[in-house]
Amino acid sequence: MGIIDKLTKYVSNYLSTRVIFVVDVLLSAAASLCVILLANAIVKTDIYGGAFVIHWTVISFVASVLMFVVTRSYRIIIRHMSLRDCIAFVGAIVGKTVFMAVAFALDPGLGTILTVTLIVDFFVSLSVLLGIRILMIVAYNLFNKRLRDRQTRRRVLIYGTTEKAVSIVTRLKSSPHYNVIGFVVTDDRNISMTIDNLRVHSFTTLESLRKFVYNNSLYGIIFPTDNELRSEKDGVVNFCNKSGVRLLVAPSIEKVDENASNAPKVMRKVNIEDLLGRQEIRISLDEIKENLRGKVVLVTGAAGSIGSELVRQVAGFGVQKIVLFDNAETPMHNLRLELEDRFPDLDFTPVIGDVRLEGRLEYAFRRWHPSVVFCAAAY
Repeated sequence: MGIIDKLTKYVSNYLSTRVIFVVDVLLSAAASLCVILLANAIVKTDIYGGAFVIHWTVISFVASVLMFVVTRSYRIIIRHMSLRDCIAFVGAIVGKTVFMAVAFALDPGLGTILTVTLIVDFFVSLSVLLGIRILMIVAYNLFNKRLRDRQTRRRVLIYGTTEKAVSIVTRLKSSPHYNVIGFVVTDDRNISMTIDNLRVHSFTTLESLRKFVYNNSLYGIIFPTDNELRSEKDGVVNFCNKSGVRLLVAPSIEKVDENASNAPKVMRKVNIEDLLGRQEIRISLDEIKENLRGKVVLVTGAAGSIGSELVRQVAGFGVQKIVLFDNAETPMHNLRLELEDRFPDLDFTPVIGDVRLEGRLEYAFRRWHPSVVFCAAAY
């Protein structure tokens, strides 16, 4: 479960509408209490005695409960408040003030003092309740922005615990692209270690890696050197390829400027030659086309996975004819339909036969005289 999902679950559980309702009522009553205490301190009259303060606060509490229930303001999602929601909220505070004014209208001795106090109570209550919401919206947006910025950084592990592996963490601390969340080793004895407050992990099974990827949104694993990458081609590298985890190789320190943020710019993905330990063999398709153009080509096992792909490739090389030789009738029929659809001008002949039957194979050679043979038959 991601951080956003956990946060959303927490908010749903602990910031329910009931909690918001209770908090709003308490804040409204507390605002009224502060107003009456302030009025009592400024005016210094016997009218606002201790009994009146309690009476005032209780009436404010009751009025707040009634008006918030009527207007249902506590159901407004705070982070999505609109102008219309604010107007409804103002209406609730107005209703509270009117209710209090009616409750105290029977006491003629309050007069102008009561009117001023009610007006001040209205603005203070409104400011407190709306102010709290505005602060929550600002805090939520700031936190959300910071969280989103952090999540845009790709979460990676560093392979090994060597000095070079640890130095990669230092180089990536200010990186806007990668967020190092730990190290990975193949020795279980090291998994209780932490380096620079980062945990060391070990994945001994494919399932353990997949579980980690799911729980931590892992993007890839960075290898300090090509040699360490090749040493793990049957272990961690194999697990990563099956789990969709990217494999990256850190550049040498000479290729990185003093500014650590340049490191991701030269961080490269793993190529096939990195695992082979030699340069990738380059095939010249132009030479192959030239050698096959205008010739009769025989492909044994033509309906199989390898043979059919050979046929598709050779079909585009300008050959004179392709002889398809295979003992599987249904796959051969499917291949014939595909070739007729994709290569309508191709001259080809399907032949049902087994390469272990010398007579059938001799017939194909004697009948079409192939110049080139691709043997993809399983036997």
